[in-house]
Amino acid sequence: MPVRRIAHAPLRELRARTGRTASLAVLWGTEVAYIDRWHGSLQGQHVVDGGIGLGTRMPVHCSAAGKALLARLPAAEQQALITELRLTRRTPKTITAKTALRAELERIVAQGGVAIEDEELSACRRAIAIAVMDPEGRPVAAVELAAPAQAYTGNALPAELRQKVIATAQRIASALQRRSWCRRHTTDAGDLEIRGGHLGGIRAARRGIERPRAEHPCSARALCVIGSSPMHVGVPADMSPARGPRP
Repeated sequence: MPVRRIAHAPLRELRARTGRTASLAVLWGTEVAYIDRWHGSLQGQHVVDGGIGLGTRMPVHCSAAGKALLARLPAAEQQALITELRLTRRTPKTITAKTALRAELERIVAQGGVAIEDEELSACRRAIAIAVMDPEGRPVAAVELAAPAQAYTGNALPAELRQKVIATAQRIASALQRRSWCRRHTTDAGDLEIRGGHLGGIRAARRGIERPRAEHPCSARALCVIGSSPMHVGVPADMSPARGPRP
């Protein structure tokens, strides 16, 4: 999945800057599935990480990532998904009424797409999430940051971590935008002559016709690979998605 490759390094940096567990989640039916995850390093973080790993699925209605994604779906798709949901109570704070869930989604949209999970999934966990939007304006994944409930009280969690989570999601969305641009503005590998070992100096020749050089917005960290291979963000070989750098 391209978004997972693109998000891998930004998620790792988000974890490094905050010490909290940073995850990438996608909608999976009436649940969210965690497709990338960097466990936090601060004391007590294991409390919110237990039992959640790559591939773990959680309910949409009581997870920060799920609510962030649900809030940004087109109205018809959102309504169809809400109709299918079973709002099972996980804690005393879990939303269990669909009218209350719709009101929560409206608040999320009004707050710029930032979703807060306040001990709704687990009594010891708080989280903040925001959707990553693709170039067509659809939510393709959500960046989520989770912390022990006792670490943040009141509005401390969004106040301290909101901008870091937003910046990470925007960075991933920008990389998706560049990837989309590259795929639209490059031709088949057999038609291209790459000069100088980079994409800034592409000269395409098809049927003997010279084409002008194309200015690519692709940065050194987000390269557009010609042909069938997708753009990728380089990830060091010694990195593990769940555990971070090897000692």
